[in-house]
Amino acid sequence: VTTAPSESSWTALSWTLPEDQKQDWANYDLLTSNNIKDDGTLKFDEVKNGNASDLLVFTHAMSKITVNLKAGEGFADNAFVDSPTVTVLGTYLSGEVNVEEATTSVSATGSKSTITLKKEESPSSGYTATYTGLMMPGNKYVDSDNILQINADGNIYYVTAKEINTVN
Repeated sequence: VTTAPSESSWTALSWTLPEDQKQDWANYDLLTSNNIKDDGTLKFDEVKNGNASDLLVFTHAMSKITVNLKAGEGFADNAFVDSPTVTVLGTYLSGEVNVEEATTSVSATGSKSTITLKKEESPSSGYTATYTGLMMPGNKYVDSDNILQINADGNIYYVTAKEINTVN
């Protein structure tokens, strides 16, 4: 939670995500609102005269990533022996959040790192395992970049940016 400065403009808020998100990554999410008054208070106006802009709207400043895995051909009984590890590679963990405009940008001056995703207790329908985590918006990847590393039963698999971008 941040408060408004003495003048009527907000300053950028620095934000850093943890590398190990196997536990509770949701504590690192950040919400901004379009209903911030100059004095730092929130307005909770109801819709008046059909103007939906008076609604209290919250925006997630971070991006959520979800990876669904399906053990298929090549895995005994279409299951994993051990719980796979899913890692996001080459990503910036730090950035700035413009509270007033609800925008986020990475701190490209920092070094890139990895994020280990959390395994959800229940996988998405039709999948063997589901992994989730948060990423700083504004990371840019070229098609040949390895974005994900999956360690499943001692086998290492990589997913490129091109493969992610072409998924339907």
